[in-house]
Amino acid sequence: MLSLSIIICTKDRPKQLQRCLESIFNQTLLPKELVIVDASSTNLTRNLIDSFRKTNPKMNFRYAHTRPSTAYQRNLGFDMADGDIIGSVDDDTVLAPNALKIILEVFSRPEYHDVGGAMPRLLNPPENEKPWWAASTLYKLIFMLSHNHAKRTYIQASGFPAFPFGRNDISEPQEAEVLNGLYFYRRKVAKSFKFYEGFHGYSFMEDAEFSYRVSKSYRLLYIPAAEILHLHVDVSRSSYFELFRQVVENRYYFFTQALERSFRNRLAFYWSHIGLLISALQKRPAFGRHGSLCGFIAGFRSVLSKQRSVI
Repeated sequence: MLSLSIIICTKDRPKQLQRCLESIFNQTLLPKELVIVDASSTNLTRNLIDSFRKTNPKMNFRYAHTRPSTAYQRNLGFDMADGDIIGSVDDDTVLAPNALKIILEVFSRPEYHDVGGAMPRLLNPPENEKPWWAASTLYKLIFMLSHNHAKRTYIQASGFPAFPFGRNDISEPQEAEVLNGLYFYRRKVAKSFKFYEGFHGYSFMEDAEFSYRVSKSYRLLYIPAAEILHLHVDVSRSSYFELFRQVVENRYYFFTQALERSFRNRLAFYWSHIGLLISALQKRPAFGRHGSLCGFIAGFRSVLSKQRSVI
């Protein structure tokens, strides 16, 4: 069986990290090592890791404290890990008990010897799951934003990826154009490619951009039988400015790398951002409308400035 390293990049979320680690230690097949790349401002995360080390002495823990930047943290984690398969999960996730075993079994199949990376099925809590006919889902479909009801994983003309996470009619591994959020790569891929560290903010979109470059040399897979629950941490009202600015700026960079800037694609790109603008305006004033709108405007000004510099 292939050996597995799990990387968790974290910052000031020890409670979420503890829940994630507990789900990893409940796996039917344990990883070879756990690599924690911590950017926390306190010692709480380090103390938590020390506690897990004492109660799980057979597990190889690797720990590093560094500056906050998701792309930089992931690059450091990939450098530290040495499993045959190197996976990364978020600190606010809970893994189904057989998730890691299923992923390793797929990588071990002869027909997938040329697969460089794969992602599991990423689930929302039941109360947050939306059917395809829900207003919020239809809104994303109309404006070509990221959604979870596609028949396959692909990059839309707008530059927003679409995923099949919300579909129950897909059970076998499926080819993917891009990976998102949680991913597992063969060691030769993890050691040959680097996450782009030039993204604004905490590196939103670094995962899609990385996997897109990998897809030029290796096959990518979506493995629906391996399920991981994503318990999103709420964004604070003061963070909505940065969130919307990152979505606009970083998405534009990905759009220019992954798609031809044809008239059709440009039209789809701007159409999707009308949807983003409406989304910002729909937020209640007390819950982030001002920050979302200002962040959107700041990001879009930056995009227009970059386009003018190219012309």
